Amino acid sequence: MLENEIVKLREAVEALTAALEKNPVLATEDPAPGPSSEPEPVAEKEVPKNQDELTLEALKDATLKASRAGHKAAIRKKLNEMGVAKIQDLTPEQSAVFYIWVKELVQ
Repeated sequence: MLENEIVKLREAVEALTAALEKNPVLATEDPAPGPSSEPEPVAEKEVPKNQDELTLEALKDATLKASRAGHKAAIRKKLNEMGVAKIQDLTPEQSAVFYIWVKELVQ
């Protein structure tokens, strides 16, 4: 009984193979790209409307983007003017001002 099913399955596979050899299927799209070594670009985040919406993560992302764009010295100078050594030390009011300033740097 099982042997009969295997024979039927083998015959079906052979028929399908023969049909595909007669009428090959053409690829309509390029194959999906494999994993790349470069990370995917992250979508731009909107500017928070008030300081309650501003997260430390958003502040870090904006600062990192500006730093990579060549504004590292300007960022350090601005932090010194604000009286802090790192962005984690900014008050919520200072964070909002600094975030807007950093976003204007990279535009």
